[in-house]
Parts: sequence; structure tokens; C-alpha cells
Amino acid sequence: MIQRLRAVSRAALVASVLISGSAVLVGCVSPVPQDFISTASIQQVRPGMSPREVKRLLGAPLVSDKKQDDRWDYMVATTTTRPMAFTPYGVYFEGGRVAKVEPLNK
Repeated sequence: MIQRLRAVSRAALVASVLISGSAVLVGCVSPVPQDFISTASIQQVRPGMSPREVKRLLGAPLVSDKKQDDRWDYMVATTTTRPMAFTPYGVYFEGGRVAKVEPLNK
């Protein structure tokens, strides 16, 4: 009886370790948010879009500043070869809708 209980306890321990290990591995291979977006993605942002639509398309902005809700900043990869080149873009909001999208270093 005791040997059977030990065998069940050992099996439960092994199962819990395997499940925990699997959960950790899944976390390791989950996609990591990118720090930049493509030129094609930024070109899809149109005046009149809601902040929710912009987030769905581009993700969260690089910098989140409660004092600056009228502009979201993104880094756009302007090349796909190494070394990569980037251009900072601003998505400007007026009245809760996209007003314009333009490079920040004009």
C-alpha cells in the first residue's frame, strides 16, 4: 500500500514538473513585440481611424506619455537589409481620431 502511494506521488510529481516545464518553454518561444514596424504598415494608417484601430494595426506606440495623447511615436524600418535604417514617425490624433501621419525628422 505504501509503495503504491509512493509510486502515485512520484508520478504526480513528474507530471507537475513536465507541465511546469512546458509552460516555461511556451513562454520562451512566444513572439516578442517588435520595436519597429514596416513602411507598408505605417502606410495603412488613414485619417479618421480610431486609436484602437491603430493599435490593432501597428501595436502599442514606443513611448506612452499621458501628457501627449495626441501623438503616438513609432520606429519604421526603411530598409530590410543590414545595417537597417529607421525613421521615427508620429501618428497625430485630433478628437480621438487620426489626423495625420508623418516622419518626425522632417
